[in-house]
Amino acid sequence: MGAGFARGPPGTGRGPAAVRPLPGGVNTVSARKNILLVSPPWRLASWPSLAIAALKSALTAAGIEAHAAHLHLPFALAFGPDDYGRIAQGWETGEALFFALAYPEQASAILARSADAIARRGECAALCGAESLEAARRAIDGCLATLNLDRYAVIGLSVGALQLGASIYLARRLRRSHPHLRIICGGSSLVGQAGAALLAQIPEVDLVVDGEGEEALVRVMQAPDWSAATLAAIPNVRCRDPDDGAGPARRRDVYGLATLPPPDFDEYFALLHSEGVPSLDVVYPIEASRGCAWEHRRGDGQLRGCTFCGLYRGSNGYRDKPFARIAEEVNRASDRYATLELSLTDAYLPSVHALPLLDHIAAHPADFTLFCELRCDLDRKTVLALARAGARQVQLGVEALDTGLLRHMVKGTRMIDNVQSIKLCAAYGVPAQYNLITHFPGATVAQIERTLALLPDLFGLPAPTLAHFYLDRGSRIFRDPEAHGLAAGRIDAEKLPFLPAELGNDLCQVVPIAPDDAGDHAGHWARLEVLVGQWRALEGARHAAGRTHGLSFRDTGRTLAVLDARQAEPVTLSLGGALRAILLACETIVPRHRLQSLFPDDPARLDEALAVLRAHRLIVEEKDLVLALPVAAPLPSGVQPAMIGAQPMAAA
Repeated sequence: MGAGFARGPPGTGRGPAAVRPLPGGVNTVSARKNILLVSPPWRLASWPSLAIAALKSALTAAGIEAHAAHLHLPFALAFGPDDYGRIAQGWETGEALFFALAYPEQASAILARSADAIARRGECAALCGAESLEAARRAIDGCLATLNLDRYAVIGLSVGALQLGASIYLARRLRRSHPHLRIICGGSSLVGQAGAALLAQIPEVDLVVDGEGEEALVRVMQAPDWSAATLAAIPNVRCRDPDDGAGPARRRDVYGLATLPPPDFDEYFALLHSEGVPSLDVVYPIEASRGCAWEHRRGDGQLRGCTFCGLYRGSNGYRDKPFARIAEEVNRASDRYATLELSLTDAYLPSVHALPLLDHIAAHPADFTLFCELRCDLDRKTVLALARAGARQVQLGVEALDTGLLRHMVKGTRMIDNVQSIKLCAAYGVPAQYNLITHFPGATVAQIERTLALLPDLFGLPAPTLAHFYLDRGSRIFRDPEAHGLAAGRIDAEKLPFLPAELGNDLCQVVPIAPDDAGDHAGHWARLEVLVGQWRALEGARHAAGRTHGLSFRDTGRTLAVLDARQAEPVTLSLGGALRAILLACETIVPRHRLQSLFPDDPARLDEALAVLRAHRLIVEEKDLVLALPVAAPLPSGVQPAMIGAQPMAAA
């Protein structure tokens, strides 16, 4: 949520202190089995929490009284939407502010260390200071004043990305002000070691849900008591044993996703409307699957996917929902909540549902737009469906542009697959964002050098974002660093600057790594950073001049007029005959033997033509595969030629 999250006209909004408390009066908690589910800051405020919405529905279906407080929304409105958005899209500042509130005697030191770390990375540390701390204190005070906490027996805190410090602060504060409350924490940031560490280091937290929470929470709320013996029998629950250790959680996933009720976002949208914020600004999260199909492709519950990813280490397998359920949730976005921004929360667009789902969104009477993540195995049909479905942005899982490095990462894709996916999105007008990871452990000089040689050829395509490697606790690299080129002694060698003295790094899913400039091939990575900077500068200049693509063509029917703006001074090439035929044939990856069929009477012409195209840097090749880099120039209206003549989607 940033400045674009507009309030209603003057007089329609109310400050957070005026938000209505949840209905109901004070009750004797010993006679009640009820729970308040809380989404703390710094979740993006324009995104309701799917986690607490799904848990509320499961609890309600089991006959348990449950309410959801998407606390990050009123907090954002009180803190200031613009500054909140800047913090929520970062990392360290948000955690530092709430750890400073939770440990006030160390607040100055926490903020100073964190601001220094942010500044050393070349980022702005202006929001990591006393003024923001006071704004956060006022905002959280106002939010808590609206909650009738006396009526609840249990508080459930959802701890996702950037919500650890806020959750610990809330747990400590609520235990002091309402000692009768039992406090449960769970979420993606508490899987494995981090969940055990939270239970061991934060005495205010009674239980941790480590894994999927629907069954776990229902059984906890139905339990006759909270003894260690009772709780230890519930899957995905960590509790303290008699020696105050964090008992292990037995893992069990929800395999019948069709049996889960649809998530209940009612409280979020009621608060949104009471504040005069249009629901059209909200990004509506839809879960079509759980787990990662690439990670769990062998079905044995072992981590076999990308070595750097720790997102799905808590899941035993991949499951997708029936298509009818996914379509129902799409319909609820507009029919029940009047919002049009859809976002799939999956690891990536589920292949089994991709085309039916995109067709359903395209044919829906609501003018939906869509965000999703994608593996780089895209074809024309899928990208065309994305364009028709109103994809406002997609996140491509590129990460590297060298096949050797991709193999080292266990991405399951090749350089040419990644380039094709980037190119197809550009050709069909699908805005795509992707990262290149730098300083990746175990990367070789040869892999970086091949990337450096390739990048200038790609300057006509959308430029990447650079992401310095960071380590997920629980990922394959974390579990066996030496096997993946990372010295074990570099892991957790430095304390995270926002943590107070008494807490350890093992609370956090992001693992600090001590620098090793020599071993990381810092000079080579620096050259890559310079090249990407040049790429982004060229792209910015092109956009400022109103030019969509940096390498495009127009077809006369006999020749291709190729405009090459991959350098400061654009040049135009006129290509006919074999050159034109090859470029048009290679819109997507083509094996060399298929190109040979274009020249049945003169096999040597293919080699000659490829040599010319290679000299002009108009193709990329990998083994016997060829892909053309230019895309068709958009029409003056901005329409992508690839979309012309495509048949409308059939009504769903």
